[in-house]
Amino acid sequence: MPGSSRETAWLRLSWYASTYGSGSQLSTADSATTTYAAGELITVSTGAVLPPSNARSAKIRVMRGTIRETSPWASSGSVAGFYA
Repeated sequence: MPGSSRETAWLRLSWYASTYGSGSQLSTADSATTTYAAGELITVSTGAVLPPSNARSAKIRVMRGTIRETSPWASSGSVAGFYA
């Protein structure tokens, strides 16, 4: 269908040496990307992930994007949470 789009989502864990998730990231871990129809409820998970030994905090982001037939990745965005 011309102009139709599908949504994508994945989780991104970002590890930090600081207590409050500030400074440079030590490393990141992404879940597999899930494709779904707009408005559909989905579950995304990284499974078990080991943090770097010097990590003291992490930020968890729900990443999303839109795939359009005419131009891949027409938009993207994220929602973040913080855990210490």
